[in-house]
Amino acid sequence: MIFKILLDQFFRKKRLLLAAMLFLSSILFAQETFRVSGTVRDKQSQPLIGVTVKVKGGTGGVVTDVDGKYTISTSSNATLVFSYVGFKPKEEAVNGLSTINLTLDDDAAKLSEVVVVGYGSQSRATISTAVSKLDTKVLETIAYPNLTTALQGTLPGVRVQTTTGQPGAAARVTIRGGTSISNPNNSGPLYIVDGIQRNDINDISSEDVESLQVLKDAASTSIYGSRASNGIIIVTTKTGKAGRTSVNYSYDLTVGNVGRTYDIANARDYLYYGRLGVQEALTRGYITQATANARLTGATSIGTGNDLTSNTAFTTMFLTDANRYKLDQGWQSMADPLDASRTLIFNDTDWNKVLYQTSVSHNNHVGISGGTDKATFNAGIGYMSSDGTVITTKYDRLSFNLNGSFKVRDNINVFGRVYYTNATNNTAYLA
Repeated sequence: MIFKILLDQFFRKKRLLLAAMLFLSSILFAQETFRVSGTVRDKQSQPLIGVTVKVKGGTGGVVTDVDGKYTISTSSNATLVFSYVGFKPKEEAVNGLSTINLTLDDDAAKLSEVVVVGYGSQSRATISTAVSKLDTKVLETIAYPNLTTALQGTLPGVRVQTTTGQPGAAARVTIRGGTSISNPNNSGPLYIVDGIQRNDINDISSEDVESLQVLKDAASTSIYGSRASNGIIIVTTKTGKAGRTSVNYSYDLTVGNVGRTYDIANARDYLYYGRLGVQEALTRGYITQATANARLTGATSIGTGNDLTSNTAFTTMFLTDANRYKLDQGWQSMADPLDASRTLIFNDTDWNKVLYQTSVSHNNHVGISGGTDKATFNAGIGYMSSDGTVITTKYDRLSFNLNGSFKVRDNINVFGRVYYTNATNNTAYLA
């Protein structure tokens, strides 16, 4: 009887606890779930279709419908971010409001931006094709060994892969996924530099670049035909402008290291498994006793027949009073896996330290430009020296860009340009 009463009280308390938890969770859910609705318009009070509405610091979001309306679930103290192409993004604090209507302002600077396409230069506002322009501030604030690496993570729809650690090597550029799966090396874009077709743009100094555009879709690349099936990268170099003569000098120093190295078998592992392997091969009859003795006691990598002279290429030997001083010089020791009573000594090599180094890159550039209403000129000289993270790798580049224009008459203008580059590349030594 007493047991039954205690059991009833236990279940009654559990039911009360469960009811309290459900009540508190419903209150918490009600506090966290908050729906906000509204309409997004432009300055002419026209609804904007496709405006992205998301919670600041969160993931996901919604877009406005054909009437410019949206509904999003968030918390009462969140901040909403509204963004749309051609308009300045805007943030609005919810502050417990269930309705937020707002007007987005035109991004006049973005719409008035001039981009270069295959058939000339146009305002961004009149462009309906897929064209991305690289912000020149990217080139001014970060030192890049070549232009293709400057595209990494800076333009949408452009994938840049560095396939080798060789300094100055061309990166693989793929625009909108490319057109070939089986042969990605031949899916690179067409390069146009100052109206001239190029195989790559690695030999152009970033300091000489005025603008860089990427043409992505068929409409923007159609003028170049099938050559532009993988997209186009258009580079325009700097030219002189009327005004006072200006002289500028820039220097960039870049230091790099290998991001990650891998653990590899060392000499200790090699000796341990190598000597045991020879003994096992002898036991199973795969080799003769003479062969085993030659490998274990001869002047081999796992043999003990090496000495301290230059007559042998390896350092493995038994520890004796004559060679004990080598332990003070960094040599290592271990018990012989075939005879624990004897000690092996050897000199180990950290190949990660031998093969890799700290890379240092120096990039110098001097530019002179100026002109009048009749004539303009621009000259740029750049020199870059870059050591790779792998020993013996090095890249040196000397570039010279000279151009000028002269107005003969109001309707006749003469323009000339000379671009010279001399690059040398030392690759890693492969035995």
